[in-house]
Order: sequence, then structure tokens, then C-alpha cells
Amino acid sequence: MSKRILNFNDEVDFKLQELKKELGMPTNKIIALIINEKLEDLKRLKREYVEDLKIEDTNSETEIRFRIKEKEKIFLEEQIKKTGNNSLTSEIKYRLINSIYKNKYFLPIELSEFKNLTFQIKRIGLNINGIFKRVNFKEELKSDDYINLQNSINEVNEKIDLMNNEVKNILKFASNRD
Repeated sequence: MSKRILNFNDEVDFKLQELKKELGMPTNKIIALIINEKLEDLKRLKREYVEDLKIEDTNSETEIRFRIKEKEKIFLEEQIKKTGNNSLTSEIKYRLINSIYKNKYFLPIELSEFKNLTFQIKRIGLNINGIFKRVNFKEELKSDDYINLQNSINEVNEKIDLMNNEVKNILKFASNRD
């Protein structure tokens, strides 16, 4: 451990003494704590800058050209069929963006599947809600209503399982993009 002599103006010294009383810690530990917090803030800011790189002029595009091997091109063309991208350029751009940013981007196919499943579950929920409203108003339920309720509950369970599997597949697919 090396020793340093630090000179503070009266205001800083007063604040350090207040912190010392408040925290019950020696001054050198308080200073070390402040320095460590500042270093962590700087590291976090650097990570955020890299993760959320923002280009000021988002309308301008830069053309980048590079060469790939025929095997890589064939692989990417096969992936286009799976991901639903329109071109080799869009597939490469999509993969590049997902490798740069912390939060993964989802394909339009993945998002439309989520929207479809969400819509179906909401529709089933409305059916169940209608049946429960009649039960709450003490209307007599026919045996068909009980069957519809049971079918709706089963359908919700199936859709939730389907959605769960779809989310697992999407996350598995997204993790393979890294």
C-alpha cells in the first residue's frame, strides 16, 4: 500500500468529515469508495456507448463491400429461407446488428407469430370472461356453456404451451445468432 498526501479545500474537507460521521468509516475508505464508484460509472458509460452506438445522421448509409466464401454464401442463402429476410444483404445486416447490440432484434416472422398467438389468447379470454359474467349474474348455464368453458380453458392452456414453445424456439434461435 502506498501513501499519498492529499490536500483538500475546506468545503471538501467538511463534506468528507460529514461522510465520515454519517458512515462511520475512515476517510481513506470513503475516498476509495468514491473512486471505485466513479470508475464503475466510467466503465458503464463505455459499455453503454458501445452497446447503444448512435450515429447522428441516420439517413446516410455507408456501403461496405467484402468477400465471403461460396460455402458461407450458401449457408446464408439457406438462412434467408428460414428467417424470411428478402436478400443476402438484409440477412447479413440483420446478423451484424444482432452481434453488435446487447438486445437482440426479432425478425418480422417471429413478431407476427407473437402477435397471432397473443390475439388468439385474448379472443379465448373474452369467451371465458363472457361465460363468467353470466355466472356472476346468476344466469343459468346450459351444459353447452360448461362444455364451452372447459374447451376454452383447454384451448388457453394449449395456446400458452404453444406460445411457450415458440418463445423457447425464438430464444434458442436468437442465442445461435451470437
